[in-house]
Amino acid sequence: MPGLERGSEVDIGARVFQFQSLLFVFIMVRTIPSAETIWNAPWWVWLGGIFGAMFVAGAIVLGPRMGMALFFTCVVFGQVSISLLIDRFGWFEIQIRELSVSRILGVLLVIAGILLIQKEEFGLSNSLE
Repeated sequence: MPGLERGSEVDIGARVFQFQSLLFVFIMVRTIPSAETIWNAPWWVWLGGIFGAMFVAGAIVLGPRMGMALFFTCVVFGQVSISLLIDRFGWFEIQIRELSVSRILGVLLVIAGILLIQKEEFGLSNSLE
C-alpha cells in the first residue's frame, strides 16, 4: 500500500499514535478515578473534551483555508485573552490576578503578530520569492 513503507510519514505517524495510545492506557490503568469522583466533578472539567473536539475540527476546516501560521496565532490569541479573563475574575477556582499594562501589551503584541502574518491580505506583501 503506498505511503506505508517503513520510515514514511504515515508509518512514523502510526508509530507515534501507537506509542501515545499505549502510554495513555498505562497511565489510565494506574489512575482510574472512582465513580464518585467522576460524578462529583465540577461542570467545567468536561469542557476540555468539548473544546478539544472543536479545536481539531477547526484545525481541519480552517487551517488549510487560513494557513496554519495564522490559524495557530489566532489560537494563541484566544488562549491568552481567555486566560486573562480567567485570572481577572477567578473563574474555575483560580486565584484572582489583576490586569496589568504588561499583560494587556502581551495581548496587543499577539494581535500585531496576527496582522503581520496576514499582511498579504492588505496588499503589503514582502514575499521572499
